[in-house]
Amino acid sequence: MRPLNGPLRHGPKDVRDILKKNGINSSDIDHFIPHQANYRIIKAVGDALKMTERQVVLTIQKYGNTSAASIPMAINDIYEAGRAQEGGNYASGYHLVGG
Repeated sequence: MRPLNGPLRHGPKDVRDILKKNGINSSDIDHFIPHQANYRIIKAVGDALKMTERQVVLTIQKYGNTSAASIPMAINDIYEAGRAQEGGNYASGYHLVGG
């Protein structure tokens, strides 16, 4: 199995399951903020979830993979850009790894 197959096969399903358990759709998410490990995986999962470029927060091209700091840094980026709003729906913390 290729290393990217696991995240691309399981990632969208896992996110959909979490959204379904919470009674929301991917279109209800203002910002999807995954761990910033791999641009291609993040982009592919966002596309599979039919999320727009505005919904999927990508900072890996700016900072690289900063490990545990990637999600807080991405949240800070949307805050500083004025895109974060009180009461918004945010999905974060999903670590898209496969095995």
